Amino acid sequence: MTEQAKTAPPAAAASDKTAKRVDRKKPKHPALAGGKKLKAVPGDWNTRDHADLKASDFADDAQHVFMRHRAGYYRRRADALEKQAAMVEKFGNSADLKKAQRFTKMQAQYAALKKQLEDAGLDVDALISEEE
Repeated sequence: MTEQAKTAPPAAAASDKTAKRVDRKKPKHPALAGGKKLKAVPGDWNTRDHADLKASDFADDAQHVFMRHRAGYYRRRADALEKQAAMVEKFGNSADLKKAQRFTKMQAQYAALKKQLEDAGLDVDALISEEE
């Protein structure tokens, strides 16, 4: 056994909830390579694959683009919080809220499946009435 293996702490189990998530450092967008400054938000930029954009990533005459980009982010975040607040207000406790969220997700899945079946030429209403 190596010296390092003797002193290394045991690895945390995958199901161990106390284990911290390992964050990988996201690379900057290729448009920023070589210290270039942006005049617009790149069309293929996304938060999953790229590091967050900063004001310093934009040219001096394009700071308004960054501010509008951030404003859009905060607007979407505020809309999501408003929607969540309305759900909590409507359904009260967290158990009922989770059930309601699950129900709305299932409704959306049902609507998508129904549309796919109707596009394929099946009569969904007839299928449902046969089951009853």
